[in-house]
Amino acid sequence: MRRRRKALHPAGGSDSFLDVIANLVGIMIILIVLVGARIRDLPLISFLPKNRPEDTHVEKPPPPPDLSRLRHEIDRLRDRLLEASTRQVAAVRTAEDIERKLGHRRTDIADLRRQIEGTEGEISRVKKQIARAAATTSDLQRRLTALQRAVASLEKQKTAKTVLKTLHFPLPVSRPVRAKELLFECRQGRVTPIDLDELLGLVRQVLRDEGKRLRDRWEVIGTVGPVGPFRLKYKIERFRSTILDRTFADLPPVDQNGYSYGVTEWELVPVWPIRGESLEEALADGSRWRTVVDAADPKQVALTFFVYSDSFALYRGLRDYCHRRGFSVAGRPLLPHIPIAASRQGTVSRGQ
Repeated sequence: MRRRRKALHPAGGSDSFLDVIANLVGIMIILIVLVGARIRDLPLISFLPKNRPEDTHVEKPPPPPDLSRLRHEIDRLRDRLLEASTRQVAAVRTAEDIERKLGHRRTDIADLRRQIEGTEGEISRVKKQIARAAATTSDLQRRLTALQRAVASLEKQKTAKTVLKTLHFPLPVSRPVRAKELLFECRQGRVTPIDLDELLGLVRQVLRDEGKRLRDRWEVIGTVGPVGPFRLKYKIERFRSTILDRTFADLPPVDQNGYSYGVTEWELVPVWPIRGESLEEALADGSRWRTVVDAADPKQVALTFFVYSDSFALYRGLRDYCHRRGFSVAGRPLLPHIPIAASRQGTVSRGQ
């Protein structure tokens, strides 16, 4: 067995052990102070215990979206917004253009309407001219027929024997016409029958209604027709039956009942500017003038011609024909501006 060697130095005492322990404790205290100082600056939440997934019922937040995908989506939405804005601006501009065009179209439509109205008025005037031309054409056709008959008659007279004609001239003495009168207008070398009886018949139809208007006035003026190429302008007057009425002529009538009235004046108003027949047309067989004259009885009817200064030759030719038929003929010369009219103060026709 080996022998233990004796220590050369004596063993340490308890003081050294205590020094070591004290040093260790001091180091630990310093470390604790430093850690405490660091821990004081940290938030409190970091020291709370973390709950385990199985100990909580709070749902996990969704995972964060992909940033690149979000940026792509934002860019796509921005492009769509820009495109929609562009389209809206284009639509507004298009609407403004359409509004301007509509304004131009409205102006054009108004112009077209005015042109249509003017065209309709022109068409109406042309229709009237056509109607007058048709009347003139019928007159020309009758004149052509009369000329053809005259030519045929002259061709027959080439081989016929000459026959002496006896001319009859009435005495240059006139007398007032007391029989029924047939009236004719001789103007612009054309003769036109005047159907005065028919026009006065129209006046008689409205005479009672017009008479009611005379309760507070002295006269009423109106127009009837047309009959043929003429209208008739008439005046119906209330007769002044008392001395007061004749004395105070400017005052309205006092008595509104028991008064009398009648037609005191009439005037012919032409409707057709071109009317009647020329001398050749009037003397031809079947003419309107011959139809009226040949149907009358010379013993009961007198003929009155209102002759203007441009138609004396026409009147002489018609007068000679009427004298051969045995009619009493009265001629009443008129100036160009004087209408055919009559009144209670007028004169009676004198015939030969």
